[in-house]
Amino acid sequence: MPTNGIRGESHGPVPRDHHRGFDRALEDAVRRFAEDNGPTDGPVELTVTFGVIVTVTNPGRIEGYVATIG
Repeated sequence: MPTNGIRGESHGPVPRDHHRGFDRALEDAVRRFAEDNGPTDGPVELTVTFGVIVTVTNPGRIEGYVATIG
């Protein structure tokens, strides 16, 4: 199973609702998985890892969100 790192854009310097960034990253990762692997004969179980891309300064900020399928 291929690994796809997908970056979801953040919504401003400090997003109020982090789930929006993670939701977009997940949707993009699943879409990419489907494009790369084509139709399936039934349900497919995927392992998804979430992460954030951060800039570490004072106070720091989230640059984007990542969902990796592997």
